[in-house]
Amino acid sequence: MTWDKVMKLRNRIRIFAVIFILALGMEYLPMAVYAAEVTAEESDMANDAEPDMDETPETDNASETANASETDKEDKTDVHDMEQNIPVTDIEISDHEEEVEVGKTINLTATALPANATESTITFRSSDINIATVTSGGEVKGISKGYVTIYVSAGSVIKEVSLTVKVKTTGININKEYLVMKPGTAFKLSVSVFPAEAEQAVSYKSTNTSVAAVSGSGVVTAKQTGSATIIVSNGDLSGAVSVIVNRDTESSVAEPAADSTEAENTSEQIFDENTDVSETPVISEQMLYELYAAGRSMKVTGDGYSIIIDGKKIVNYKNELNTDIELERAGDCIKFNLNDGEYLCGEVTLHIDDVKGKYLYLYNNVKHKYELVSTEDMSGLNLSTPGKYMITAKPIREGNAAVRYILIAGGIGIIAGIAVYVAVKRRYWFW
Repeated sequence: MTWDKVMKLRNRIRIFAVIFILALGMEYLPMAVYAAEVTAEESDMANDAEPDMDETPETDNASETANASETDKEDKTDVHDMEQNIPVTDIEISDHEEEVEVGKTINLTATALPANATESTITFRSSDINIATVTSGGEVKGISKGYVTIYVSAGSVIKEVSLTVKVKTTGININKEYLVMKPGTAFKLSVSVFPAEAEQAVSYKSTNTSVAAVSGSGVVTAKQTGSATIIVSNGDLSGAVSVIVNRDTESSVAEPAADSTEAENTSEQIFDENTDVSETPVISEQMLYELYAAGRSMKVTGDGYSIIIDGKKIVNYKNELNTDIELERAGDCIKFNLNDGEYLCGEVTLHIDDVKGKYLYLYNNVKHKYELVSTEDMSGLNLSTPGKYMITAKPIREGNAAVRYILIAGGIGIIAGIAVYVAVKRRYWFW
């Protein structure tokens, strides 16, 4: 084979190769176009899902900015929390009682300061729950006699409230409720407080020290004539002793004594409860109450009479009794006014000296006349009605009084007739 043939064959092969390549390219062109479109769509989706290289730096900056903002926010939150954590500086406790009785309750009210403190919850605690308990709301209840401390706390602040738990006094017994004494004498009061668990220490006070003074141990000393009341108290309950100082008292009493052991050992004396009207012109409400409570009696002597008040017959001790009675004597007739017409405390007994009458009358203010009350012994009158009384030796005759009234009226009528007759006829007498 010649060189020319070889060159012709190579050229043909090249031509066929180009044609084959062209034919092959025409066959896969639609597929290539479709592949290019799909690739483009996937590229767009990828671009939507992930930022391209040009936008990546901006994304990193945004992330860093967000992280910085969150850090700043956390820092600000810490500062805010520090500002909101306000501590309690003090606790204000309202006014309250310092004593509570066994079985009773009192309330404690407390407030944390400042008002906007973070931990402002108030808590209460008792130092001894056997003496007193306390609820979460501050209600304290007495359990037994003694002293207790209630701790009030809020935050880191603690306050203390000291309380005394006591047993209620049910009675104070005094050996004398009524004394009649002479000036310069003394008497030792003896006091018992019930129950035994109650406060036993008592104090004494005189309402009129110029008449009767009393020592801290209960020795009463009469100073001058008059009346006074000794108040005995243990701070929970009080009792009273009425004292009348009278020079005419017929009683044996001890000599005056100071506040000493010898005075305290003065034995109890027996006193006759007799007094003069000049010393006790009025039996006061307090004295009447003492007589009523003790069931004792008292005698007051006046000019020509004596009046006795029996505590067992007192029905209303608030009605004071005027013991100063003026007797009006006219022959066998005696008139007197009992208690000035005011209500009596009860039935009283009046003894009149040298009484001769036997008829007792009481004046009726409505009918304006005396009405017969009694015909019994007039030396001892048991009276329960106030007013004007009259004692006569003879009964009042209502008939005789009526006749007198008729005669008087007739006489007045005759005189009036004569006067009229003279007035009419006198002109003819001098004609």
